[in-house]
Amino acid sequence: MRRLAVIMIVSLLPACANPFLRSATAVFSVTGTAKQIDVTFGNLALREGTQVWQKSELPFTRSIAGVMPRDVVYLSAQINTSPDDGTITVTISKDGVVLYQDTAKGFPNTATATGPF
Repeated sequence: MRRLAVIMIVSLLPACANPFLRSATAVFSVTGTAKQIDVTFGNLALREGTQVWQKSELPFTRSIAGVMPRDVVYLSAQINTSPDDGTITVTISKDGVVLYQDTAKGFPNTATATGPF
């Protein structure tokens, strides 16, 4: 009888998914008044996780689905036009909640946000 109970419990385990291991979508955005930016963002846990966008205009928003808890995500943007006194704010968010944010002002400054998802 005990063996049957153990088999039944083990067979139910996949149905009880760990909520802390669910994947989510990371949203990477850059806003501000700068004329043009170069952007690098990604998920360091993925082999092809880095994406580079040059000469991008604001606002800039991209997302990566399937990001797991504790994956390291990053976003870096550099003001690339001289002279440019504009500002940029980089933001990484999950489910509408801001996780990491940084700001930079003027050419050739860079704003970088990074950390575990």
